[in-house]
Amino acid sequence: MSRSDTEDPLDAMCEQLAHWRATRKYYVRPSVPPSLLGRLQKRTRPLRAGGPDARCSAELAALHVALLSQPEDALARRVFELHYFHRVANVKAAAAALGIGRAHWYRLLASFRQQLHEASLRILQANEEELARLAERRQGEQLARARE
Repeated sequence: MSRSDTEDPLDAMCEQLAHWRATRKYYVRPSVPPSLLGRLQKRTRPLRAGGPDARCSAELAALHVALLSQPEDALARRVFELHYFHRVANVKAAAAALGIGRAHWYRLLASFRQQLHEASLRILQANEEELARLAERRQGEQLARARE
């Protein structure tokens, strides 16, 4: 199975999640102040043209929340993160290091992708329902003000 194969829509979505997750750091301040040597260092490399592609996406954010809600020590989550975020090149060696086989790696990956997708859909649905409730409440408040 090659990384260029994106026939599976869930695989393509997880590839987008990996890129989306890598670009989130562009939205926040660095957590550690730069050191004295870092501040004195000249910046010689030019910035990349166009900057980072850090689009906002409710679907990818929900997928990320679904991922964060999974236990950190779960084998399937570790396989997922190794595959998409750390881009392990030798799946057979990585699987052996986890004590599983290559075929089991891909079965875990496929089932975890499906599980994440279903959880992200539930998160999106809950958010849409909450938005509808807030809109109804706001409309009710506006009607009450208009009657006064």
